[in-house]
Amino acid sequence: MRGDATPRARPDSAPRRGEVVGAEREHLRGGFGRLVRRERVAVGLLQVDLAELIATDRTAISRLEAGRVRPTSSMCRRLSRALRTGCGEREVLALEVALHEAAGASLRGVTDRTRRRRDRLDAVALAAARSSGGDPYTNHLLNLLEQQRD
Repeated sequence: MRGDATPRARPDSAPRRGEVVGAEREHLRGGFGRLVRRERVAVGLLQVDLAELIATDRTAISRLEAGRVRPTSSMCRRLSRALRTGCGEREVLALEVALHEAAGASLRGVTDRTRRRRDRLDAVALAAARSSGGDPYTNHLLNLLEQQRD
């Protein structure tokens, strides 16, 4: 019968769409995932707590820490702000840069639509940070992030 068809099982060797495998997964787990976990534990957050702070679910944090998915620039930004709550912009930006570096070539690209939205938000944030009389270190980090975005 057609209506009683059971879902086909996925072969064990076939990764799910968007899932990272092999050496890239090990690289992400050992670098990006380890950094996120270390920072999360250092501030006393559970995965579910961090997920709530960045408006996602616990499994998204689990997958990032395990290196099973590629992080985005947006996710790096959200993580750094959540993990550095109450800190100055310098500390937030330093963690964001560290997350970008840990992700390396695995940092996932964004679509044109999300890029335009992100660029508008970044322009506002950069203008606010620069107009607040940021110190040279903060300005240097802002310039690096701006260059990486281009």
